[in-house]
Amino acid sequence: MANLVKFYIMGTIPTRRLPQLMALAYQTANDLHLHPKAVLIWSDIHDTTSILGTYQKDPKGLHLTICFKDAEQLAKQHAYR
Repeated sequence: MANLVKFYIMGTIPTRRLPQLMALAYQTANDLHLHPKAVLIWSDIHDTTSILGTYQKDPKGLHLTICFKDAEQLAKQHAYR
């Protein structure tokens, strides 16, 4: 049986970037041995973060903000809509 993963996209990520970001999120889940049923992509790749409530350049550099939910988490908590 296939592991179907539903992707949710937030914000104004350019359509042309979606396949790359989805592939990156999927590869990350695979590398971490996660089996998500839902993936929320919050942003495109960026170099800012909130430190003590102030947005500034992230000292760790570029990153992608994503969230993974497995079947158990989806059953217990609100699902993405």
